[in-house]
Amino acid sequence: PHFRVVGAVVVDFCLVIGRPALLFERIYKVFARADGEDVLLDLLEPFILNNRLRVLPKAVFKAFAEQMTRAGRSEALEQCILHLDTAEMDVNQLLAACEERGLWAALIHTNTHKKPKPDFAAPVRTLHLNIASPTTVAETSTRGKGVGAS
Repeated sequence: PHFRVVGAVVVDFCLVIGRPALLFERIYKVFARADGEDVLLDLLEPFILNNRLRVLPKAVFKAFAEQMTRAGRSEALEQCILHLDTAEMDVNQLLAACEERGLWAALIHTNTHKKPKPDFAAPVRTLHLNIASPTTVAETSTRGKGVGAS
C-alpha cells in the first residue's frame, strides 16, 4: 500500500514541476527494482485520462498496455490511447497494440493523428479486413494445411 501512496505523490509531483522525464527515467526504474512497477503503471491511468500525462516512452507504453490487457481492461487502455498525444509516440507500436487488441477507435485516432501526414485510408482498410473476415491470425495461418491440402 505504501507504493500506491508514494507513487501517486511522485507522479503528481513530476507532472506539476513539468518533469515527466524524471518520472520515466529515474523513478520508474526505482519502482521496477522494488517490484512496484505494476503499482506505478496502474497510477498512470487517471493522469492520462485527465490529460495531465500525454506521452509515454516506448518501454513504458509496452508495459502499460500489457498490464491493462492482463487485467482485462482493454477498453480502459483504448480510452487512455485516445487521451495520449499519439503524434509524439511510436506510431507503429501504438498501431500494433490497437490492432492486436481490437481497439478500433484508438486505431483510427492514431492513424488520423500521425505526423507528418495523417493516414485516413489505413484504418478503413484494417477495419474492412477485420470486419469482413473476423478470423484470427492463427486461423488464417493454418488454413490450407489440414488434411488433403496440397
